[in-house]
Amino acid sequence: MFKNIFSKPQPKPQQSPAHAGPDGEHGQAIAEISDMLENMGFDTEHLLWIAKQNKEAFSTLVDNNQKIANCSVENLEQATFVEEKLQQVNQNSETMNGHIQLVEEKADTVLKNITEKRETIEDTYRMLRDLTEALHTTQETNLKLLESSQSIHKIVEYIKNISEETTLLSLNASITAAHAGEAGKAFAIVAGEVGKLSEETDSFINEIEEIVKDLEENIQSSHTSAKHSEESIQKLNGFVEGTVGILTGAHDSLTDIKRNMENLTAVSQTNLDVSADVKKALDKLTDTISSSAGQSYDSIALITQHQKQTDTLLTCCDNISSMCENIQYSMCSIKGSNEIVIGINPFTSPDEIKKMYQPLLARIFSSLGLKVRLMIVKDYLSLGEQIKKGNIDGGWFSPFAYITAAEMTPLDPVATPLINGKDYYNGYIIARKDSGIASLQDLSGKSFAYVDKNSASGYLYARHSIKEAGLDPENIFSKVSFAGSHDQVLYGVINGEFDAGATYNEAYEKMQESGTDMSCLSIISTTGNIQKDAIAFRRSLDAGRIQEIKNAFVNFHDFSGITTPVTGFVEAKDSNYDFIRKVQKG
Repeated sequence: MFKNIFSKPQPKPQQSPAHAGPDGEHGQAIAEISDMLENMGFDTEHLLWIAKQNKEAFSTLVDNNQKIANCSVENLEQATFVEEKLQQVNQNSETMNGHIQLVEEKADTVLKNITEKRETIEDTYRMLRDLTEALHTTQETNLKLLESSQSIHKIVEYIKNISEETTLLSLNASITAAHAGEAGKAFAIVAGEVGKLSEETDSFINEIEEIVKDLEENIQSSHTSAKHSEESIQKLNGFVEGTVGILTGAHDSLTDIKRNMENLTAVSQTNLDVSADVKKALDKLTDTISSSAGQSYDSIALITQHQKQTDTLLTCCDNISSMCENIQYSMCSIKGSNEIVIGINPFTSPDEIKKMYQPLLARIFSSLGLKVRLMIVKDYLSLGEQIKKGNIDGGWFSPFAYITAAEMTPLDPVATPLINGKDYYNGYIIARKDSGIASLQDLSGKSFAYVDKNSASGYLYARHSIKEAGLDPENIFSKVSFAGSHDQVLYGVINGEFDAGATYNEAYEKMQESGTDMSCLSIISTTGNIQKDAIAFRRSLDAGRIQEIKNAFVNFHDFSGITTPVTGFVEAKDSNYDFIRKVQKG
């Protein structure tokens, strides 16, 4: 009853009567166990998936906490350095305050001296002004004296004229007296006296003229000296006025300097106060940084401890997954006649595969009266190996996994899925924006993540693009990792575990649509169109049945109630993957 109707004729195994018939209790138990194993397979694969993500998350946490701790140490050093420099600033401010105080004291002394000197000079200026006025009065007096001396000259001249007339009259009188004889003797005496008086008058007048002349010369000399003195005093007044102006300007400037010094003192004191506040804040910051560094190291220790437990959990999950997988393979040898086993590459999370692809395959094969058993294989290579062993009937292959499996065992491709109406996709090479990678040329010395060596976009085409750019993918990277799935590559680059990685447009878009923040990523390379997946079956199945399966896929259109990116199928041909074979060989 457990003979696989899809296999070529083989010797029929002996069965005990208790196991006869497809409706026996044994058959029902096997079917139930198969169902449970299938669900267990999905669950263990999903658990393994989560464990891997947790391992990556713990690694990222350790790296991030180590970076935080390193930054804390560096920040602590910088804070100490700033504190030392701040102390120097405080000392400089205090020294500057002392110098400012000395400058203020000197400025006060100079201001006092300038004020005193200015007052003295202003007194001198007033005295000079009074002297100028006195000289001016003297000049006016001298001018009046000159005028008076000139009047004296006129009077003397007048007297002189009278004297001359008197002398002439005396002479005439003497002549007349001489003619008169004895009678004119008295008159002659009078005439003689008048002549003497005239001579004496002439003598006095000459003396007066000399005196007046000397007086005029003295007055003129005094006037000239006074005039020269006035001019000198005027010049001195200008000099004194200029000196007063200079001293006034110096006084005002020193007053401004003193006021600015007072402002500078206030600012310096404010700086001292601010520096004191900053020092307090730095002390608190230093304590916080020290505490943060300690907490980071504690976190690293705790995370490292949990990481070890996660590694243990991952190992256990991997062991459980392997055991479950082996049990499923063992159950495949006794699967029911109406059952078919399909393997699928782990190109995304097991939960996504279960939700998006299991219902779709179940509906397609139910149209043929078949029950599908879906298995997520361990890696891309395992699918071909298990088909070769006969444990799996067919598979949903990535392009590269298909050509690899086809080299291992004869396969018949039946269909290629359409995603959004397209039977092709595009490979991406992505990088973190903060990694300094803007082109393929910038990949040198960086860490890089592939999906799997049997992935087309996640390995083959990425290497092809790197070679096309004139680079050697074997030696260009500082570190190469194989993440196992496109989602793991994307998460790894987003989390900073890898600088760059290989994936394809649908995985990128699906993660973007799920709400994951992709703003930290940039696409630095895009391939041409790559033929999409191949759904293929081992050639040892009945050829008629393979044709029925092909027709069922190509003619399937009932997607109602199924959440899947697949929008249809087209017939697959082995020749569609020749270009990938060419790239592989290149």
